[in-house]
Amino acid sequence: MTKRISDSYGRVSLTVLALLLVFGLVAAACGNDDDDGVTGPPPKTERDAYTKWYVQQAVDRYEETGRQATIDYFNNEAGTDDQWYIFIADVNTGITVAHATIPSRVGANSSQRVDITGHAYGPLLFAAPESGHWVDYVFYNPQTDTGGTKHTWAIRQDDLIFASGWYEDSHPVPPPTKAEPGSYTRAFVEDAIWFYESNGRSALIEHLHSPDSTDPPQRGRSMVRVRL
Repeated sequence: MTKRISDSYGRVSLTVLALLLVFGLVAAACGNDDDDGVTGPPPKTERDAYTKWYVQQAVDRYEETGRQATIDYFNNEAGTDDQWYIFIADVNTGITVAHATIPSRVGANSSQRVDITGHAYGPLLFAAPESGHWVDYVFYNPQTDTGGTKHTWAIRQDDLIFASGWYEDSHPVPPPTKAEPGSYTRAFVEDAIWFYESNGRSALIEHLHSPDSTDPPQRGRSMVRVRL
C-alpha cells in the first residue's frame, strides 16, 4: 500500500515538473519575441548592414511621422551620423527634397545625375524598388573632404526615394603637386566640381574671379560652411 502511494506521488511530481518545463519554454519564447523588437543597430564596421538599417530607420520615421516631418528632420545635422546621412528625392519630379550635408542639392533635379567619371547614377537611384538596391558612384565624402567611391542603398517608399551610403576611402588622399602636371590638372578640375556641388554656382564664379583661382579651391574651408 505504501509503495503504491509513493509511486502515485512520484508520477504526480513528474507531471508537475513536465508542466513547469513547458510553461518555462513558452515564457522564454515570448521573451525572445519581445527582445527582437528592440534589437539595436548592426556595428558600423559592418557597413552594408549598418547602411541598410540606417535607411530603414528613415523609412520607419516616414511611416510614423509623415512626409513633411521626415523631410524637415533629415534637412538638418540631426539627421546625420558620421559618414552616413539620409537624402530623399521625389520620384515624380526628380527633385531632391532632403539633403543635410549639401543643402544646395535641395530643390535640384537629381534624376539624371552623372558623377565625375561620367557614370550616370541618378537614373539608377530613382529606379530603386521597394525591396531596395545598391548603386555605386563617385561622390564627395563629408568625413574626408575628398571625393571617393560611395556605395549607396536606395529604397522606394510611396513616391519617395530614401538613400544613404558608405565610402571606401576612410582617409583623405594627399593631392598631387604641380610636379605631376597630368594628375594635378585632373585634381584641379575635380576640386572645382566639388566646390560647385557644395557651395553653388555663385560661390564658384566668385572664387574663379579671385587671385586664389590659380590654385584648387580649398575644400576644407568651404566644406565647414556646408556642414553648418
